[in-house]
Amino acid sequence: MRLLGVNITHVRCVHKPPFGRVIIDVIKWEGPVAHYTTAATTSDVLKAGNTFFARVTKHNKKNKAPGGKPGRRKGRKNRPKEVIAAEKTEKARQKEAGPKKRGRKNYTKEGEVHVFHYDPRVVQVMPRYGSDPEVARVFTQLLAYFAGKCITTNTEEEFFSAFKRLMHFSGWRTPEYWQELIETFVILRQEKGAVGHLVDLLDFRPQMLRKNLHKLITIKIPNSGARKKKHKNYM
Repeated sequence: MRLLGVNITHVRCVHKPPFGRVIIDVIKWEGPVAHYTTAATTSDVLKAGNTFFARVTKHNKKNKAPGGKPGRRKGRKNRPKEVIAAEKTEKARQKEAGPKKRGRKNYTKEGEVHVFHYDPRVVQVMPRYGSDPEVARVFTQLLAYFAGKCITTNTEEEFFSAFKRLMHFSGWRTPEYWQELIETFVILRQEKGAVGHLVDLLDFRPQMLRKNLHKLITIKIPNSGARKKKHKNYM
């Protein structure tokens, strides 16, 4: 998502036990720095009015500048020995403390616990006990999609599944081509009546129709009844 370079709110469901967990990622850009806010909670927090918990984690990521030529820059002097010695001491201290934890963060177990209240009468999620108001605003925005029901990505997962089955991804394509293809797919999926209109505008060569006629016609032969078994007489 960070490669898109746009402000975005991403909802994902955790498809492993215990089920019913969701993770909401919010990315906001300030120049080359992406500010991440992640809230992990359960999928039923917007189904009815209630007070609920969410674990909130924040971190920043910065896009790397394009790499320059290797080696020391022209006219640059060596760093002071005191700075080099301090860096070595810090690396040794980190090594003694043990290696850093690798792999994905478990946002459902890490982060600060924040409390929020959903009031369906005012259609708003409010922070409680000094919790993050920005995260409360994100939950309020999600009410436009999930108010009165569980937070789920089944609809979008079905969309991407159909997209993968229908699209052919082999070969070299330009970014503009993929953008036009995806936009066309979305429009045709939302406006189902446009498909029949487009088919009516197509012209088919008679040779192509004759060649593929067997694929367009299905003939069913009804079963007239089971064959009678012949009985044999054995001596």
